[in-house]
Amino acid sequence: MTDSTPPQVTVVDARLNETTQQVAIKVGAVDASGIFAIVVVYFEETTSQGIAHSLTLAFDPAQQKWIGTFSGGAQSRFFVQVIDNAAMATIVTDKGKYFAAQPAAPDGAASQHVYLPTIMR
Repeated sequence: MTDSTPPQVTVVDARLNETTQQVAIKVGAVDASGIFAIVVVYFEETTSQGIAHSLTLAFDPAQQKWIGTFSGGAQSRFFVQVIDNAAMATIVTDKGKYFAAQPAAPDGAASQHVYLPTIMR
């Protein structure tokens, strides 16, 4: 049986450490044939003068996610390419725009989450 379905991305998360100017990226993806590689294409600036760079993420078995870091700042933008073992690819953007990293919580500070109630019919 051949895999003709592109990989599905389950999560894209990026956090900017403003102190070190490092962007940490975490991507979750699934596919019947397995994931071959996940590549992040990022731009250091938002202007048309920005230079594109690429970063191949590494799989972290503990998190079951693909992770990596790159040097960047608040103006850095990126998109994600996921390739499965059957050579099918998915490109993920932020609803047609590039993703931007969110500032990381300061060391020792608790991250903030919003929990909404479940409404059932």
